[in-house]
Amino acid sequence: LRRRAAGAYGRNLLPEDGETGWQSWPSGRLTAAADASAPTPGACLHLVSTERSYATHALRGLLETGRTYRVSMFLRGRGIEPFSTWDGGLNVEISDGRRKWRHPFPNGNNGVGFTGTFGWVHVAFDFTVGPELGETPYLAVRLANCTGEAWFDAPHLSLPQATRESGSDGK
Repeated sequence: LRRRAAGAYGRNLLPEDGETGWQSWPSGRLTAAADASAPTPGACLHLVSTERSYATHALRGLLETGRTYRVSMFLRGRGIEPFSTWDGGLNVEISDGRRKWRHPFPNGNNGVGFTGTFGWVHVAFDFTVGPELGETPYLAVRLANCTGEAWFDAPHLSLPQATRESGSDGK
């Protein structure tokens, strides 16, 4: 965690300059929020949903074709109540502009993301970019088909450990 927070490798997608580069779509409210309980110092992001919200970050210029990356971040939720038995709750999704990957659903393969109220949890998964990038690669934190609040901290894009150790240039 200290290496990630210090930016020892990879790319922190929540810069400390106050300009986050994250946007909320289509509904909901996204704000930077001070949270003393957050795993890293400084502000995390707070997303409130009344129906279906996405906090998205464009990944233009950050991905290369054919490379494997790891996305990781910390999540916290309060009162997340899905109103759908499929694709509801808090999820993390990434796209190379052509394909999408999601963090595995915490309740197995039933299509429901994180729900209820819970403290900080770490999520991480690897994905490999295809032979072509689409127009709009992105990383999204999704409150889908639900109401509630989510906080996310230290969103990070990096090369997995095995890739770094095999002599990669660390892009």
